[in-house]
Amino acid sequence: MTGDTRAIGSGLAAQTSQFQQGAQRFVDTAKAGGFGISDNAGKAMLTALHSVLDGLDAARETQRLIQQDTKLGTSPDAQVIIAFNKDVVVGDNSAATSLQGLRDALTQIEAGINEAMRHYRNTDDDNASGVTKASR
Repeated sequence: MTGDTRAIGSGLAAQTSQFQQGAQRFVDTAKAGGFGISDNAGKAMLTALHSVLDGLDAARETQRLIQQDTKLGTSPDAQVIIAFNKDVVVGDNSAATSLQGLRDALTQIEAGINEAMRHYRNTDDDNASGVTKASR
């Protein structure tokens, strides 16, 4: 099954791809020291992000249940619908593929947040060190 099922998930796949590209730019900017995030703000962001990741993991469990063959019988029409349903759930342009792409992007963002927190701490330590030297 290729023709119609591609149309079902193609928009979601494109949006997921854009999100992944944005996540990579976020990580690259964080690694380059383009911004910093305080520990308090970073921890709040990570808590929210982990909540979303937990939700995605729960959705993946549900997806495992619905990817089973639909019980429609053995007629040729039923077999076509069974294959179509399965492709919609776990095919190349499926919700499962998009959810995994989203999860991967969020994991990248987590790394970017941690990097930005490290940058913030280093900058804060450097500034504190400069103040201490200046006060001597």
